[in-house]
Amino acid sequence: MLDEKNVLEAVRRRIEERGEASKLGLPDTAKITWHSLLEGEIVRSIETRRQEERKHYGPIDLSDRPEYDTLARHRVALPKDLTTTQTVTLVRRGSVTERSCDCQQRKDRLPALPRPGRSGV
Repeated sequence: MLDEKNVLEAVRRRIEERGEASKLGLPDTAKITWHSLLEGEIVRSIETRRQEERKHYGPIDLSDRPEYDTLARHRVALPKDLTTTQTVTLVRRGSVTERSCDCQQRKDRLPALPRPGRSGV
């Protein structure tokens, strides 16, 4: 930051450059008053996108998750608060498939058999 002497000198140079010294005169002394013109902070927003295949056994409701066709082209709304972490989970359109699981439908499951050296249940 400039001190008062340097500020006054900069004002004098500017008046001379504009050719207004004869109209205004060159200031020899002045009282410098500081006013903040702008206050702010820098907040960085970093976006990471990745695509991975997931398998989930059992029912899961994905109806509340937005769908996308091309991950890089999907627009995400700007966060309301840049100081908090926000995670958005999307579902690729057409990628959800439901399959029955044989292990849950078997009724002929056998109880665990006793092994040698262990007591049976």
